[in-house]
Amino acid sequence: MSENLVAALSYARLGWPILPLHTPTGAGCSCRKAACEGVGKHPRTANGVKDATTGEASIKRWWARWPDANVGLATGKVSGLAVLDVDPRNGGDKTLADLVRKHGPLPPTAKAITGGGGAHYIFTCPAGGLKSGKVGAGLDLKGDGGYIVAAPSLHASGRRYAWDATTLTEGMRLAPIPLWLLTAGDGHGSHIIPQTQPIPPLAERLTAVSTPGYRHDHLVSIAGGLRKADVDLGAALSIAHAWNVANCQPPLSTEEVETTVKDVYGRYAPGPKRRAPIPEPRAAMRFSGADFAKRGGEVAWLWRGWLARGTVTVLAGVQGVGKTTLGLALAAALTRGEKWGDGTLAPTGRVLYIPAEGVDSEVGEKLVRAGAEAVDVLVAEDGTYLTVANDYETILAHAAGYDFIILDSLTAHALADLRKSEQARGFMNRLGELARATGAARVVLHHLRKRTVLDLGEGISQDRVRDSQDILAAARMAWGLEERDDGYLVLAVIKSNLAGQPKPLRLVVDDDGVTFLGEAEEKPEFASGWERAAAWLKDALKGVPRPSGEIRTLATAAGITPKQLRLARERLCVVTERVGRGITAWALPTSLNEGMKGTEGIEGTKGMEGTKPADSVPFVPSMPLIIANEGMTQGHEDEGVGECLECGRPFSPDEAHYILCPDCGASLNGSADGQEPTELPTQDFTGDSS
Repeated sequence: MSENLVAALSYARLGWPILPLHTPTGAGCSCRKAACEGVGKHPRTANGVKDATTGEASIKRWWARWPDANVGLATGKVSGLAVLDVDPRNGGDKTLADLVRKHGPLPPTAKAITGGGGAHYIFTCPAGGLKSGKVGAGLDLKGDGGYIVAAPSLHASGRRYAWDATTLTEGMRLAPIPLWLLTAGDGHGSHIIPQTQPIPPLAERLTAVSTPGYRHDHLVSIAGGLRKADVDLGAALSIAHAWNVANCQPPLSTEEVETTVKDVYGRYAPGPKRRAPIPEPRAAMRFSGADFAKRGGEVAWLWRGWLARGTVTVLAGVQGVGKTTLGLALAAALTRGEKWGDGTLAPTGRVLYIPAEGVDSEVGEKLVRAGAEAVDVLVAEDGTYLTVANDYETILAHAAGYDFIILDSLTAHALADLRKSEQARGFMNRLGELARATGAARVVLHHLRKRTVLDLGEGISQDRVRDSQDILAAARMAWGLEERDDGYLVLAVIKSNLAGQPKPLRLVVDDDGVTFLGEAEEKPEFASGWERAAAWLKDALKGVPRPSGEIRTLATAAGITPKQLRLARERLCVVTERVGRGITAWALPTSLNEGMKGTEGIEGTKGMEGTKPADSVPFVPSMPLIIANEGMTQGHEDEGVGECLECGRPFSPDEAHYILCPDCGASLNGSADGQEPTELPTQDFTGDSS
């Protein structure tokens, strides 16, 4: 997998649409135009930036067709990025310096160094969008309809675009673009697209054509107009579906149309907006700290330090780890008055389980496995599942009298885009109202992102909870559930507004249910085998590439399995290079191995030169760079030996007829880049090869 493809997939996983660009060649540009004015900078696809996407399948197809394509990154509302492009060859550095003296310095944000010696300052785009245009001599803003050439693309000068590592933060947090940049210019006026444009009449909105980047907003506007006009929900759905088919290019999915319209109808009352009356001044009281503490009363714990009445607790874990089974096992302990996971005695209480996704048979199996037959399950009379978003009043009416309520899952119950701060906080506030109204302890199940190289040696951190951080901000407590290297699970409180965090607990979830095994180590050195393997491999390859056969031998001696080594290679994006007759070397990408130099001490190698200084990297190192090989394998061309790219097993010429890898079972019928498979070589097998 090429470095440009790795970077493109990484950008896409941040939600940044990308597109393939032409590449500089020895003869000019890959477009083969003799007088090309944008060497290595213009799109390869027919529709240009309109083709930009975050879809990994499309991105992989592009780079299978054009393996050396430069990476284009769309800007504006579609990606949420606003870019200040500084071209010093046309005086951009001087223009920026003048503006900084007048308005103050730019806020700290991500910065990329262009191949031409300029800079890209990356900001968040205003909610309404951003007009692309000139700010001054050599200074441009890239917004709606624009794109930039992104690292590690090749410039016509022979240099590569690179991120300034000193400006990067975990998760690529970006600063909002300064207002003075939006209003600066040399007679071109403001670059701001107002967030609140005058809303056209509903009839006009229903006939307007909508294109990607605007379809969802137009649908929300139409649904809002129908709600304001007090149109029945069924009729509104019919109108919205008809508009979607006739006017969206291409149409949105049926599910998105229904979810969006129902969300608008659930949030807003019919009729015109009324200005809220100005409240009358109210009398106030002052308390001492001690008196106020008495006034508030003590926390009504069901499970001290873990679970309290009238509050919302988020239970987060990766998919399939056993969140539902754990929640139901705790519910079963409460219904029977048995012990909690820390050995303390649970009171006897009533539990209500409200699933919003899954199949009845699967839900029933989980209830039985957790021993939760005494738990009540709430569904609609027609057998479908209820959701808090659509059935709030129904759930409220049935939730009275319960001590503990489980919502499975947050995403399914919200029917909203929980990545958006406003929607996430709005739904969590609604859950809080429901918990306070019923007085029950409420646990809602949600997802953790998988651990990456950035999480080595850490416990379960809050920033691994998926979607907006407003989910945790609005919750009173949060638990994390994760599997550790020893095969056991760890349950930890990762947020508590009510008390200090108790010790994490160790447990097992299997066919017999849930078994707690006492306290767990709070912050293990490594939570999984691949993490330990990644740390070992990173250290082994630090500063110099090494023969793959040697690395495998040393890894086996260190107790690292082939599967763990393969996962470590994927997560570190290890580069595999032919460096001599029959020798394959592994090396860290330049983002993790600063300024890698020649391979001294490895006989027969050519040497691998680092292409970036220590303070710049070809792609963002804080991205989730978990790139899978998709089970494909590849033989090396011309000489040496081949290896399975799934598990790394070396192949001799006598094994050239193999169809499947005998170690891991991966298919050997295709290559990792989508090209035709290469026949395994016919050279003699040597012990140093891999």
